[in-house]
Amino acid sequence: YTHFTSPIRRYADIIVHRLLAVSIGADATYAELVDKKQTQKIAENINYRHRMAQYASRASVNLYTHIYFKDKKREETGYVLFVRQNALQILIPKYGLEGTLFLRSGDGVEWTYDEEEPSQTCHGVK
Repeated sequence: YTHFTSPIRRYADIIVHRLLAVSIGADATYAELVDKKQTQKIAENINYRHRMAQYASRASVNLYTHIYFKDKKREETGYVLFVRQNALQILIPKYGLEGTLFLRSGDGVEWTYDEEEPSQTCHGVK
């Protein structure tokens, strides 16, 4: 599977264009591209860099979301996705946020985990 855009914007497309040119004999400048190991190495590097760019993008969104909500209290509707022994996985659709809410007993608050259901109970509220 390949899609073509302006070669200026995508290195992967440049490699495909060069490989096609070598394959049809239109350009011998990049003859090493017909070597499968060399092409595989380039493809792995492109895929690795693409994944790292995606991770960086997600981390950036996560960081700035945390900065935005730092020291702000909000009351919003959330949905419990998973119940664990020490935490709840919560989705807040209004902001598109999903996160872990860790539960800690103490200071008059006691959480009870029911593994069969699974559920958490605090002061009689499930």
